[in-house]
Amino acid sequence: MLIVQLSTGFQISQALSVVVDTGVATCLEQEGPTTVGDLAERTGTRPDRLARLLRTLVPVGVLTLDEAGRFGVTEAGALLSETHPASQARLVRMWTQINYLPFSGLGHSVRTDTPCGERYLGAPFWEWLHRHPDRAQLFSQAMADITRGLRAGMFEEYRLPPGRVVADLGGADGSLLVELLT
Repeated sequence: MLIVQLSTGFQISQALSVVVDTGVATCLEQEGPTTVGDLAERTGTRPDRLARLLRTLVPVGVLTLDEAGRFGVTEAGALLSETHPASQARLVRMWTQINYLPFSGLGHSVRTDTPCGERYLGAPFWEWLHRHPDRAQLFSQAMADITRGLRAGMFEEYRLPPGRVVADLGGADGSLLVELLT
């Protein structure tokens, strides 16, 4: 069963992406358990298709489905909401919009000297990102979202050593540096 779950993981990541992009997770996180008909109406999706998609996320612990046929979000599923304070919606977007298709060439990459992202994107990743400011912004925001959870309380007992220069290299939006200086 483990191999089945692992080999179909791409389906779950795509389902997560749809739940983020359609706003389903935000609706559920803000309004509580709701019928698929109401969700479909609010998100511009087809109820039959949406129900099938949402049911795939129940057994993996992202959504719940009660006896009345209402879907809700779990604690983990709430993180897919755009409005959740610890939202990981941009992270899901980054993985599925930037990395998903390039990783389909992973087999080629392990047989050659060409990274799968470079082969798919037509340029080294950082160069490609530089050419696509919208994707660079999404990448930076997603990285900041990841570190937000990691940095909570990180510097509580830390004291800066003597000196005059502090640098945050590769820190996305500088929020880690702000946390340190605070």
